[in-house]
Amino acid sequence: LVLMAPEKLGAQLPQARLDSIFPPGCAQGTEIEVTISGADLDGLKTLFFSHPGIQAEMLELEPSSHSNPPKIKVTIAQDTPPVIYETCTQGYFGASNPRAFVVGSGQELKEEGTNHHSGKPLDLPMGATVNGWVDERAVDHYAVKVEQGKSYTIECLAAGIDSKLDASLVVLNTESQEVARARRGGILHFQARHTGRYVIQVHDFQFRGGPHFFYRLRFHDHPWIESVVPPAFLPEEPTQHTVYGYRLPGDQHRNDTIRRSKEIQRMEWEIRIPDTHSETHSMGLPYPKQPGDVTSRTFPWKLDSQSGDSNPFYLGKTTAPLIRELEPNNAPNEAHLITPPCEIGGHFYPARDIDRFQFEAKQGDIWWIEVFSDRLGQPTSPYLLIQRIETLSNGEPSYHDVKEVLPQVSNPLGRELDTGHRDSNVRFEPSHDGMHQLRLSDLFQHSKETPAHVYRLILRKPNPDFDLVVVASQPKPVSNNARTIKPVETLLRRGMTLPLQVAAIRRDGFNGPIMLEAGSLPNGVSCPGGIIREGEQKGWLFLTAQTNAPTGWTPPNVVGRSTVNDQQISHAAAPATTLWPVDDTNNQEVRQRLSALSSIAVIAEETAPVIITPLEHEIFASFDQSLEIPLSIHWAEGIKEAIKLKAVGASFLDKLPELEIKPAQTNAVFKVNLADIKAPSGVSRFTLSGQTKFSYRNQPQVAEHYKTKLQEAEAQWAKVQDLVKTEQGKAQDPGSKPDKRKEAEARLISAQDQLKEAEAIQKKAAEESIVAEERAKPRDVELTVYSAPISLVITPETKKEDTP
Repeated sequence: LVLMAPEKLGAQLPQARLDSIFPPGCAQGTEIEVTISGADLDGLKTLFFSHPGIQAEMLELEPSSHSNPPKIKVTIAQDTPPVIYETCTQGYFGASNPRAFVVGSGQELKEEGTNHHSGKPLDLPMGATVNGWVDERAVDHYAVKVEQGKSYTIECLAAGIDSKLDASLVVLNTESQEVARARRGGILHFQARHTGRYVIQVHDFQFRGGPHFFYRLRFHDHPWIESVVPPAFLPEEPTQHTVYGYRLPGDQHRNDTIRRSKEIQRMEWEIRIPDTHSETHSMGLPYPKQPGDVTSRTFPWKLDSQSGDSNPFYLGKTTAPLIRELEPNNAPNEAHLITPPCEIGGHFYPARDIDRFQFEAKQGDIWWIEVFSDRLGQPTSPYLLIQRIETLSNGEPSYHDVKEVLPQVSNPLGRELDTGHRDSNVRFEPSHDGMHQLRLSDLFQHSKETPAHVYRLILRKPNPDFDLVVVASQPKPVSNNARTIKPVETLLRRGMTLPLQVAAIRRDGFNGPIMLEAGSLPNGVSCPGGIIREGEQKGWLFLTAQTNAPTGWTPPNVVGRSTVNDQQISHAAAPATTLWPVDDTNNQEVRQRLSALSSIAVIAEETAPVIITPLEHEIFASFDQSLEIPLSIHWAEGIKEAIKLKAVGASFLDKLPELEIKPAQTNAVFKVNLADIKAPSGVSRFTLSGQTKFSYRNQPQVAEHYKTKLQEAEAQWAKVQDLVKTEQGKAQDPGSKPDKRKEAEARLISAQDQLKEAEAIQKKAAEESIVAEERAKPRDVELTVYSAPISLVITPETKKEDTP
């Protein structure tokens, strides 16, 4: 039923969507049977994982999965590192969006939904992980054994593995009294006041529930890292860090009172991380990184101890001199003296903390000052104030505000992808020689006493560069409802063209053009490349499947290249994904993150309903020329409406009028007057796009398969019915000898058993045939059409010399 559920967002051409995999994790060296839910998971071939140590085996194969989710066995190799990976499905409708899948290192349990009452909790052993999901308006209960005076941690992993659950945790003591609570976030530390049996309660903050509200709950007494200051490392260089956390190893630590009776430990620790660290940990996912986090480049580090490994804490990689923030530095006269270029690692702690740093600057120097905190997964909004310090005649300092730096949200792709963040980045050019001060604080001014809100403050000379994020373009509904968004991957039917959108995150004043190319495409798919023009933050790549392209899929391999100071730089684009469908972005949260398993897929069983092909794919023109671009159009049966085509992919073409084409029209001409739109010189690539409605049949061949299967089942049923009648007649024949009648009665019993089995098979085949036939009925879907891409090469205007 989950697989058959209709889309709330309006029917469009189907493509695979994975909503959940349960259990969402498994231990090293074990195997489990998982169930999945989603939409259009027909003809499922396999689950694919982002680590080769995780393999899936389909336990039953059918050309379609209409009525029941298939049985899938997942096996995890013993040497697979215990971190978060990704999985996606592969089937008839291409590769699905990714979902997180966790490899654990300890005992794994499965919650069966029988622990909704406090009197019937599920026993949770120390260090074990239970996989479960919460029901609506329900609370899950778990019983744990604790010892007086000992400290424990409860981890409820939910948002970090793509769940909708906003976990709330409550701990009840032996007398059913509440002793600890974490309203949101899924992490709770507590100290037991008595030895005995405590109960952990888990529910959604808004008491929502269902299969999409899954979690992994772990109760343990391993070390826990709350923060590391500075939250960065110099590769190969041993550096001193302050580690804050619970149950830290060794005796060389001290306690800081945080809230009420809670205590957090801090200790000095020397960290040395090899330069290959990022390579060996590249397969796992950190906290769910937002698309704008692509610039943070963090890598996991753990504390090893006799009581077990700690949770991973993510440190940034730097090459600048690394400075640790030291308190007190709240007041102007307590500012920490620094010498740029450098990186300062600190945290907004205690509550309402203000950190100040002073440095000598000269007029004409150019510095870039950047703060990372929100992009490190923290609920912060860094606010930076740059001040010039003037010494008065009486020797007292006077502070003059030079620049106030608020978070700058840049979101070039709009609803397609949110690349914004709350961190700060600013170009600073002193107008005077002398001392300057940086005043750094958190705009949110958290009242909670926690050292977890870390930051990286970087002062560097200009180093122009860029990062890229690529995402499959959202289909545009005919109703033009711009507030809908859902998980999509690029799925091409034969002859179809679809775009990828690429966002450029420019750094340190880099403004140059970025040339885009897509490599390692599926067989039969082409892409002519693209460009992000000078000063722009958005580009397009148009993928076209040939009319004879075979079925296949590959991850997007998009690379951007540019030139800075005569040096060519290139970066691979990080894929991103939307986690859950949203039908109104004004009222619902849109959750997106970076991904390791996005895809470009082709299905050979279907052809694009409308194929628009320019007769010339590359056009050379002068800056003032009028163009007529002839188009060839192929229509499938079932197109309902005319299509109004508009140029997409080059912003200077936005003002061109639409071209209307009507069903069955096989030729058209798109006109462009370059003089009117003042087109820039150089190469531009665009397509012509529009929307219409199409009468679509969902896999009629599958309906035929199940119809044949039903006919075979009915024929077998009829055959066994005849057998029953024959044996019944022999068993009841008064003229037969007793021994013959006895043999006939035994055969009759066997035939009746066969009839029951044949009836069950016939009933199941009838149900499957009805479902398949219903899905194969013609239905109107909303269709976004893209022409094959057009390359436009415009020669620049020649400037005439002034004549005397």
